[in-house]
Amino acid sequence: MFDCLVTIYTSLALLDAIQRRALKIQPLDQRRKVGALTLLHRMYHQEAPALLNSLIPEAYKVRRETRLSKSQHSAALELIKSDTVSHRRSFLPSTVQLWNTLPQEIVDITDRQKFKSEVNTYLSALRQRSVR
Repeated sequence: MFDCLVTIYTSLALLDAIQRRALKIQPLDQRRKVGALTLLHRMYHQEAPALLNSLIPEAYKVRRETRLSKSQHSAALELIKSDTVSHRRSFLPSTVQLWNTLPQEIVDITDRQKFKSEVNTYLSALRQRSVR
């Protein structure tokens, strides 16, 4: 039975790789990040439902000047403190952390489709650099 499951998993992984190459589909992890950043972008620009807009953290406050604080873009948000790994991986804490790493020129984009496209390009470039 175990051999059968391994064979099925291997076959599905191969099929997934072939489809990704043929259709030029981004990895699931990247698609999730793009979707989360797009929702946070909507929240930041007050284009999401009011309940979601109310959840957005405050703007990042420089408490002490460091290399990190100097490199933050103008739309940086306060990081959400997490005591557990599961909370740290949830939507707001993980997406705010990713949002704060975006370059200023991407954060300044107000058009949602253009933002989504640029974020996808940016994350693809990061992934390519990490593979090398």
